[in-house]
Amino acid sequence: MFKATTKAPLLVALSLAACTNADLRHQEKAQSASAQSTGLAHVIAASLPSWLAKIPAGRHRDYGFASAAEARRATAGEAYRVFIGQPEAILRGDAEGAFSPTEHWRVALRVGGENRALLTVRKTGDGFEVVDFGAALLARQIERAERDARLFDTSLHRALLRDHRTACDLLGYFAATENERVWRDVLPLPSATAALGLKGIRTDRSKLVKSLARAHGRLK
Repeated sequence: MFKATTKAPLLVALSLAACTNADLRHQEKAQSASAQSTGLAHVIAASLPSWLAKIPAGRHRDYGFASAAEARRATAGEAYRVFIGQPEAILRGDAEGAFSPTEHWRVALRVGGENRALLTVRKTGDGFEVVDFGAALLARQIERAERDARLFDTSLHRALLRDHRTACDLLGYFAATENERVWRDVLPLPSATAALGLKGIRTDRSKLVKSLARAHGRLK
């Protein structure tokens, strides 16, 4: 809804002495993930007040908040890295290549333990920048899906899976190993349930890709 930029540097402290090659790779990856989390938190804390101030008077409900006072109490919640559907891989039935990561995250804004809206944060060469704010409906759908699935494992990385061709969104959860992502859960959001006919609270990547391939085939 809004467009502007605020940047924050990534700070990475490296302590690599006396490590084996395997230890070195593992430490570098852990530090990168830690710096990424720190960078997101930094830029959101620095820029959130100015973004909330952009909401027009009397329009706070359009952005997910009951009032201006409630908006001022908003804090950052979970961050979801955006993955985009790859049509060629989907049509091949390639579950591994069906979605590719981007350098964008959607970050929940929460009040009283509930999602109110989403910030869009983009990685830049020297840090992160907030580039958009809104999506109150999607924020509520994400919260509802996670609550219904009883998803409480905070060790998993979160992803928002977006397929532009079918205009549908899903949530994905994965553990990051040294060389790969190990996907644990996929939760369809209402747009995916409507577009793909997925039933139930959860699905798996194989079933998801088959459903997407059928939908892509119909849209040719």
